[in-house]
Amino acid sequence: MLHIAICDDEKDFVAHLAGLLNQYAAETGEEIKITAYYDGMELVEKYDTSIDLIFLDIQMRLVNGLRAAERVRQMDEKVGIIFLTALTQYSLEVTKA
Repeated sequence: MLHIAICDDEKDFVAHLAGLLNQYAAETGEEIKITAYYDGMELVEKYDTSIDLIFLDIQMRLVNGLRAAERVRQMDEKVGIIFLTALTQYSLEVTKA
């Protein structure tokens, strides 16, 4: 089973991405567990080390995605992180994370 976390403060986007992942699971037979977080602080405070992959928004209210990724890396060096953003100014900073 693949455990995927989605962390984004836009609930509609979280639902949309979860729908796409569930569609992929149905089409491929892959077993997927999806856990949603709505802020970087929530992700850090409730982090589950069974997560294999995180879709992580960069711009969020309390703790942004870059800071959340730093904290997650302290707990879990192996989890895959895919950053989500519509802001080009973060493109170079993300490559350092």
